[in-house]
Amino acid sequence: MDAYQKIIINILKASIWKQKFRYDKNIIIEWPLLIKEAWEHDISSLIYYSLDRRYLKNIDIEILEQWKKEIFIANLIQRNNINYILNIVNGLKKHGIEIIVLKGIVLREFYPRPEFRTMGDVDILIKKNDYDKVKSYLVSIGYECIDEGKNEVHQGFTSKGKLEVEVHWNLINNKYFNGNIEEFENNLWNNSIEIDINGVNTRILSSNDFFLHMCLHMAVHAKLSGFGLRQMYDLSVFIINKYNELDWDYLIKKVEQYKILKFTQGLISLCSKLFKIEVPKKILTNAINGRQLDLLLENILRSGVHGKKEEIDDFQILCRYGTNQYHIESNLLRIIKFLFPGKSEMISRYSYAKKSYFLLPVAWMHRAFRGICVKYGVINIFRNSKKAVSLGKQRNKLIKSFEL
Repeated sequence: MDAYQKIIINILKASIWKQKFRYDKNIIIEWPLLIKEAWEHDISSLIYYSLDRRYLKNIDIEILEQWKKEIFIANLIQRNNINYILNIVNGLKKHGIEIIVLKGIVLREFYPRPEFRTMGDVDILIKKNDYDKVKSYLVSIGYECIDEGKNEVHQGFTSKGKLEVEVHWNLINNKYFNGNIEEFENNLWNNSIEIDINGVNTRILSSNDFFLHMCLHMAVHAKLSGFGLRQMYDLSVFIINKYNELDWDYLIKKVEQYKILKFTQGLISLCSKLFKIEVPKKILTNAINGRQLDLLLENILRSGVHGKKEEIDDFQILCRYGTNQYHIESNLLRIIKFLFPGKSEMISRYSYAKKSYFLLPVAWMHRAFRGICVKYGVINIFRNSKKAVSLGKQRNKLIKSFEL
């Protein structure tokens, strides 16, 4: 962990405890690197407003003014987002559709200011039988489907200039887990509770289910691509605000049933270590050592908010391990898939390959020529491949270490 990353973690810790971050004047902070890292983890506003104003004068004026401008715009967008989300919630309710709002719209209430919890999309849970009605409503207000049918548990809807809507009929893809989580999905609606958000009545997950969803969601991302510091902040502020509502004995039983006990213990141990939050001793364990927590933290720092901080376009296959069903551990197999992608991937880029399987080798050569001569060059292909394989090895080590 670099010095500027340690500073970011200390700033987040001060924020969690509603304090301003102050530091010794003799400490030299690499502000350009710190600001860039904050953007990578989507916590820029949170970092900026958690700094004691007196220390901002230590930042180069041009860098500071650009940072302030970007934060102002980002906060304005987030304030507009919440109103837009609630309009969609109201619209669905008027059409007789029950929904549960998920993730950011709930968590933002635990942040120092709601707009500091950024949202790139709005996640809602529906009953599967209502999907056609939800789709019809979203299309009627200008949305369209993205790759309909591609995902087994949710469908994305986009509209130019509007917040993306991700419609879930299930929360978790079973392919990523060793344990059976059907029971979790089946009880979500019965356990859900009604709340008021800015004058709009809607449903959210119960505190126990919300906690389980966060841990399950992070487990999926740990296996697929990764997750960042914002998710750790989310988990920490949720635990602080809902501590007395959480049934820790029940939660321990469930994460063990879903085969993510060690991973959940790792998450909570790391939250406690980084941000000094109170956690029940019963959920901690001596089975997780400092080296494993360091591995988890390093993966988080390398991932960024969406797990793509160090990923490079065209090289993802070398650092992603996929679901349990399609897990590829062998470096050789992943290199082969990198060099010779399947037909479904190739025809999306080289339409002529769909005409015949005999044209697939032509598309592979076309792709190689373009990569070497146009886009990257031999040296950069080697460097990018080496970096992707290194990242993949670390992710696989995390998967094994935390028994995912």
